[in-house]
Amino acid sequence: MAVSEPLIAEYEMKDWYTPGYTGTDPARLGIPLLKPNYRGLLRIVSLGGTAAPAASASTDD
Repeated sequence: MAVSEPLIAEYEMKDWYTPGYTGTDPARLGIPLLKPNYRGLLRIVSLGGTAAPAASASTDD
């Protein structure tokens, strides 16, 4: 993923800035250094091709 993340520059997340870049261009500041692999959970999609819908909350007026 070599795409800029604009929220990195907008919220000044300096730990996520592009390493070595000292300019002020938000598009270049927002390209974080990513690891080749990450550990975590993988969402499994149902056989219908979409995830199960979330339950909706109803309000009584």
